[in-house]
Amino acid sequence: MKRPRRLRRSALALVGLIAAVIAMPVLACETIHFKRGTYSATVRGVAPADDLVCYQLATGPSQQMSLRLSGRNVIFSVDNVIEGQNEYSFITEKRTYRISVSQLMRSMTDQPFTLFVSVR
Repeated sequence: MKRPRRLRRSALALVGLIAAVIAMPVLACETIHFKRGTYSATVRGVAPADDLVCYQLATGPSQQMSLRLSGRNVIFSVDNVIEGQNEYSFITEKRTYRISVSQLMRSMTDQPFTLFVSVR
C-alpha cells in the first residue's frame, strides 16, 4: 500500500513543478533594428544589479554577426552560441538570436553599457 502513496506524491510533485515552470515569466526582448541601408546598430542601456537586459535580432544564413560591448562590469551572452563575452563574432544561421546583457560581478548599482552589433 505504501508504493501507491509514494507514486501519488511523486506525481503531485511533478505536476507542481510543471505548473511552476509554466507560470514563470517570459523575459521580453527588445528587437534590434538596423536603419535602412545599414548593417549595424548601437544600443545603449543599463544592466541592473539583479537581472539582465534582453535583445533579439533576426538574421539570414551565412552572415557574420559581430558584437562588441563596452562598459564596466558587463558581459553579453548569445543563447545557444556563447556566454560571458564582451566581444565575439560568428557565422549566423537563419533564425532569431537572443542577446542578454548582464553584470559580470553583481554590484549594488546598475551598470551602463553600449552594445555595438553588425551583421554582414
